[in-house]
Amino acid sequence: MTKAPILAAVAALLSLAACNGKATPTAEQNASDAANVAEAAKPPAEMPPSVAATKTFRCDDNSVVSVEFYVGDKQANLHPTEKGPAIMLKADEAGKPLVAEGYSLAGSQSKITLSTPKAKSQTCSS
Repeated sequence: MTKAPILAAVAALLSLAACNGKATPTAEQNASDAANVAEAAKPPAEMPPSVAATKTFRCDDNSVVSVEFYVGDKQANLHPTEKGPAIMLKADEAGKPLVAEGYSLAGSQSKITLSTPKAKSQTCSS
């Protein structure tokens, strides 16, 4: 009986044991791992601002609007009717008028100046 086949079998088992049963990664696995690492390195997404206050205003023309003011004073949701969709108004800087196509809102949480496509500039108070 020769020892060569036994030694070859033992060497094969030892080499498999060194791999811990894991195969060599493929190019696709390496690319996937690199993409996962790149994704994890990105900064976290910026959270949207939270609502600072929701106010109801009566305007000069006797209409009623509701406004959600957001923290940072650069964004507000205007609800020109009770059941209609909200209009997102934004400003590049805090303190500047908040605008959207045909709409402009300036002021504070107690008194605003509002312009809409249906109404020229008017004062509204909460």
